[in-house]
Amino acid sequence: MGDDVDLVRIQCGTDRFAAETYAARCRFEGLRVELMSSDGHGLLNTPLVQRPFVLLVRAEDADAVRSIVEDDDTSADKQRRLARARRRRTGR
Repeated sequence: MGDDVDLVRIQCGTDRFAAETYAARCRFEGLRVELMSSDGHGLLNTPLVQRPFVLLVRAEDADAVRSIVEDDDTSADKQRRLARARRRRTGR
């Protein structure tokens, strides 16, 4: 991601598998995301310290990414947010 881009951090829980799945779903939708571990080094959380993983995303894609991470609606509204993000990236 470029230096002149506004970035947003979206927490996606303490489960590494779930966090990787969210990142993969975002990428499948064409959204650029970076998965950040809780310690910044890619190490797994320890059983005693559970900090959330974070998706680093462009500010204009934050709503679309949140709709994937929260997965609380499968409505047409979610599809519109994803389509709007796709149009911004592709111009179509």
